[in-house]
Amino acid sequence: MSRTPLLRFRPRYALLAVLCLLVGAATGGFATGAHAGAAVARPAGAGNWMAAVALPVPSPGDVSYAVARVRIAPGSRLSAPAGLTGQQTIFASRVGGLVIRAQSGSWRALRASTHVYVVVSMVPGASRSLRDVGFFVLRRNAPGGPARANVAFTIANARAQVGSFWVHGVDRRGYATVFAVRNSLSTALANWSRYIHVLQLAHAIAAAAHPLVLSAAPTASATTVRARLPGPWTGGQRPDATVIAMYHLLV
Repeated sequence: MSRTPLLRFRPRYALLAVLCLLVGAATGGFATGAHAGAAVARPAGAGNWMAAVALPVPSPGDVSYAVARVRIAPGSRLSAPAGLTGQQTIFASRVGGLVIRAQSGSWRALRASTHVYVVVSMVPGASRSLRDVGFFVLRRNAPGGPARANVAFTIANARAQVGSFWVHGVDRRGYATVFAVRNSLSTALANWSRYIHVLQLAHAIAAAAHPLVLSAAPTASATTVRARLPGPWTGGQRPDATVIAMYHLLV
């Protein structure tokens, strides 16, 4: 398995990767699990579905990502979402206590140019059964491969946490409607002025909430909370430092 980063992020692209994470605040980042930007099926709630997200593969040279909050459901018999029959498995492993599988019906045409990652972390201050999961699909700028395809992620021992910021609902096919962005780098370029405005608002809110900076060092309580939270854990093809940094900024 190759461990060479697919996208060589030069400084300006690294900056765009950071800014693109604000796409939800600037343009709205929720999309259906099956097709980003498509009409959302009437949410059916979590039901008895295992947590599942279908993330559209990005254009060559770009990145797609999604985030979902899930709750571990040990011993539950959860139903798999529709449309997985005949899809090729990209990876299947236990990551941060979650049994995660990534599949795609187009993987034979994508595998030479595409890497698929997951990053899992616990939720600070919440139940230990909750996890935030970042899904990343990176595609090298290379010829060939389908223009449109999906990677389906399933978590066999967890349900999507409907009602959380990251999850709006579950459609009739069993896929969660989650915070997701296809082609995040080109989206950042197209919405540059909006990101600047969002950053200005974020700085103003931060200044109002914390008018005095007493110490640059973390407090004892903050250090204790971090010490109690293992992770994050990574799975799939080995992510590079840029993917981990993007996930930390998201969560």
